[in-house]
Order: sequence, then C-alpha cells, then structure tokens
Amino acid sequence: MSLAGWLGKNDRDSPFVDTIKNVLLVRQSERLGNLVLLGLAINALKTQLPQMHIACLVPQKYRLIADINRSIDEVIALDKKRFLRAPWQLFGFIRTLKNMNFDIAIDCSDDISKSATAQFYTLIAGARRTAGHGDPNSDIYNVNVGRSESCHSIEMYLHLFENVFNSNIIFDADRLARNDLNPADPVIINIGGRGKKRWALDNFIALAKLLSKKGLTIRFMIGPEEAKIRVRLAQLAGNADITSPTSLKQLVACLEGASGFISSDAGPMHLAWSLGLPTLAIFLTSSPQKYRPLGRHSAYIDGRTAPVSVNQLAAAFIDLRGRCL
Repeated sequence: MSLAGWLGKNDRDSPFVDTIKNVLLVRQSERLGNLVLLGLAINALKTQLPQMHIACLVPQKYRLIADINRSIDEVIALDKKRFLRAPWQLFGFIRTLKNMNFDIAIDCSDDISKSATAQFYTLIAGARRTAGHGDPNSDIYNVNVGRSESCHSIEMYLHLFENVFNSNIIFDADRLARNDLNPADPVIINIGGRGKKRWALDNFIALAKLLSKKGLTIRFMIGPEEAKIRVRLAQLAGNADITSPTSLKQLVACLEGASGFISSDAGPMHLAWSLGLPTLAIFLTSSPQKYRPLGRHSAYIDGRTAPVSVNQLAAAFIDLRGRCL
C-alpha cells in the first residue's frame, strides 16, 4: 500500500478531476519571493477553474501576501514556533485541517528543493487525494508530478497544476503592468538583499546619482535588519531619501507609491513586478532563467559571468521606463 493510501486517500485510478471543488495548497517557504510567485500562478489557476475554493497554508510571517490575493478564498497561517512552544496544539491544528474536508491537498514546494514540512501537512490534512512534485512512480502522493522542462518558477507551479487538474493554465505577465503610473513618483532602489546576491552599495549610490541627473526622483529602500547599510548609506549619500518598511503592509504601500523599482534578486523585487511596477533586476549569483521578473514592464541584467556597470544599468532602466510610461 502507498503512503497516500495508508493515510486514507482514494486509489490512484478513480475519477476525480471533475469533482474537485475544495483545494488546499501548501507552501512553507520562508522566502517572500517564493510566496509571491506562487500567488501569481494561483491567479492563473483560478482564472481557468473559477469554481474551485482555494485555501492556502502559508507561514504566518507572509500571511498578508495571501490575504491580498483575491484568487485565494481562504488563508491558513501556520506559526511553526507555536507548535515548538506547545506541541500538543499541533493535534488540534491537524483536526481543524481534516474538518475542512479538502478534495485535494497539493504540496507546492520547489521541484528541486522540497520541503519536509510542506510534505507533512499535505499528507496529514485529510484530503481525499494528495499531489506534489516527485518521481511519477513514487507512492508519496496520489499524483506525483515530475520536474518541469521550463526553468521559471511560475511555470514550475503551472506545470504542477496542469498535471493535477488536467487543464491548460495560462499566465500572462503583460496584464500585470500598471497604466496609472505617475512619472513624478520616486524610483525605488532596493539596496538590500542576501549575501553575494546583493550589488555593491557604492554602485547603487552611483546609479542613483546618474538617474537623478536625468531628472528622476530616487528613494533608497533597505530592510529593517540592515542597520549597518543604513549607516554606510548615510555616510556616502548625505541627505538621501531612505525608506525602511518594517512590515509587508508598509512594503506594499511603499511600492504602490513608486514609479519604478531597481533591485538585486530579492523578495521585494518579485513583489514589485507582481504589482505592475517597471522593475529592473540584477542577478549576480542566482538564476535569472528561474527567478527573473516577467512581462513587458520588467527587465533584468545577468551579472553572473561579467561585471554589471552603473552606465549599463542606468541605460537599461531608462529604456524600460520609456516603454512603460
């Protein structure tokens, strides 16, 4: 008997797709960008199959990303630390999931770096069926979907959904582009990021000065945990306009009041282009094939094999801005 069968699921060959109405999507990534990209794929899924009730099990930290997504009907926020503090509460949480009577629970983990936590909650949710990335001959889930031939993260999710629901699901990134941009609003330069993925601070400052000379209003963005960068930025850039949103709500508000966004590969970059902002991304170590912003309002520079110059980046953003405004 398969693991899915042992947990009480239907057999693999029973008619099912036409009866799916109540769906649980499980994503337990602690990275903002992963939740944003999944949300865009969910929008495409909901457009194709509007009759489905979609619930998402996401980390408490990123609940807002799911809350503001109109394609998600129900948000289940999971605070893993809560169960570490009071493990007995996990049994009540599992009972709550089972009482929701899901037709299918889908592990939406990355097809390369799978999440044991997401797999656990997918299997114990009590759904009639389960699905996720895995060897098609595996017995972990009722529906095991192999890796996508496409590299981009959104297409990875679409590949998963198409195989589970036997439906062609289309994502059109161009439809995200905003048509109400105010050229007078600031261009945000996000100087935050993780480790080697972050472009040098001196380069960002030089870029800001160059764009300012072209008449653009510049606002620097840093994360609340990047105090050292703030001090260094103040030393190098004098009276620069700096914002440091301390919550997702503040971050969204900040992006909604901007006319463009420049960033290394980081969570706020994904949020920016998903909200329709003209977005230029810099990739120094991560794969643009998998994580680049999409759509006519986006562009990227691949700096993995050759240095990225300030003039190169400025020219790319001016060109992008010209196409979007």
